[in-house]
Amino acid sequence: KSAMTTALIEFENQGITGEAVSIGKAPNASASTTTFTALGKRIATIRDYFDGTSGGEETSFAPPEILTDKQLDDARIASDFYQLVNWKTLFKSVTIKEKRKVGDEELYVVVKTPEKGNVVTDYVSTRSFLVLQRETLRTTLGGDGPAPVIEMYSDYKNVGGWMVPFTTTSKIPGFGSVVTRIKDVKFDIDLQDAEFQAKHK
Repeated sequence: KSAMTTALIEFENQGITGEAVSIGKAPNASASTTTFTALGKRIATIRDYFDGTSGGEETSFAPPEILTDKQLDDARIASDFYQLVNWKTLFKSVTIKEKRKVGDEELYVVVKTPEKGNVVTDYVSTRSFLVLQRETLRTTLGGDGPAPVIEMYSDYKNVGGWMVPFTTTSKIPGFGSVVTRIKDVKFDIDLQDAEFQAKHK
């Protein structure tokens, strides 16, 4: 009913690295704190949070921002602790658009359309049924509009009965390629509601 993940992050195009601690709690609360490092020095921190109703972003280099409209709609879906199981309630429609061959892998292209928020497209292996890629339009804070984000998942490992992708490669507009490698995953830890709320009000 809860999880904590510690991961190393590498911004390949900027020469910046970081460490991210992400937490999640059923039914739909999530938060993550990322510390960025360059040339051996800590340069910034970013904290994202969502408590199931409201959320925002706190950084060390800008005023706090609050999620609104589609940002909130996207956060409700992304933060659902059992998102893959709750697809019938989270999305207005889910359709298998086609089969597509990527490298040696044949994939189902699954298009998930919510009542509110942006479409999510999953690429699911026809052999393992694991999600190998996800495409979303992400409405960012302070942005001009939704931006396409591609996440590729690999190095799946069974942790406590959950199949967890230990490597995620993200293609993010303005950042290029970002690689996240999980160091540690813990389930069913004690997390307080305050950990998913704003710290600076």
